[in-house]
Amino acid sequence: MGFLLIPLLPFMSSTAMTPEVFEVAFFIGLVIFPVSIFFLVSRVPESTDANDAQSPDQEKLTISLVLDLVRKNPPFLYYLVCQTFIGLGVGMYSAHAFLYYDTYLRIGDKVSAIGLSLSVLAILAAPFWLKVAQRLGDKRRLMAVCGFLAMSINIPLAFLNPGEYTFAIYLALTSFAVLAAGGIGIANPSIFGDVIDYGTWRLKHVSAATYTSVWSVLFKLERSTAAGLAFLLVGLFGYDPSSDSNTPTAILGLKLVHLILPAIFMTLGTVMYIRFPITPRRQATIRKRLTQRAERAARSIESR
Repeated sequence: MGFLLIPLLPFMSSTAMTPEVFEVAFFIGLVIFPVSIFFLVSRVPESTDANDAQSPDQEKLTISLVLDLVRKNPPFLYYLVCQTFIGLGVGMYSAHAFLYYDTYLRIGDKVSAIGLSLSVLAILAAPFWLKVAQRLGDKRRLMAVCGFLAMSINIPLAFLNPGEYTFAIYLALTSFAVLAAGGIGIANPSIFGDVIDYGTWRLKHVSAATYTSVWSVLFKLERSTAAGLAFLLVGLFGYDPSSDSNTPTAILGLKLVHLILPAIFMTLGTVMYIRFPITPRRQATIRKRLTQRAERAARSIESR
């Protein structure tokens, strides 16, 4: 949100995303990054859980260790497959977001207004979706429904053309998508927590950092690969960002890569969660056994 506010500062020459904006952001980052890293290193405590003593997170991380952890945690494998589809969709969509509404829809000067509006909506929607998730109980269904609703707006967006009401229509549709996607933001990390709980229960040690590292690396690889593929495909369709009159085929290619393919990938990735192996009942059982194990470990330490 801070980045999106930069074009609106009084000393900026334009409200559009110009090279000047990125220059200012660079110098702000020079200050923010070191301060943030120092805070994390100096203030965030290390785990004091006695069960962490034998954790692979404390061992030297090797490829064989990572593969062993993944192999022995089938829900994690299923989670990675789902996230792969989502990552491909997010990567393709993100790669052409600015290109789409700047060079095609001609609303590039509204980037800050769009971004800030959607960010505020996402923040406001979070408490609502948290209550929905708690009442619904089944995070898998929440992921599937919210993913389908969020991606449904890509169909009308594909028919949107530059015009007088383009900005209002675009903002309305993307606002609906952000509100719907709020449920994904609540359910997805919680499901990942279930995956970690399962690994802790089955393997009898904590490997949260390792699972998080594997997922983070793969997600970044998927997004970057998808982004590169997206630019290649748009180029093959002949779309020229500097042209005021792209051919219908070129525009079709842009919409296909920016809207249709991401919608297919992300809808598939979220709907697959319906069959996610850790049901609410199974998760309750896992948590109960982890609690009992922790209580036994605590009594064992006290008896010494």
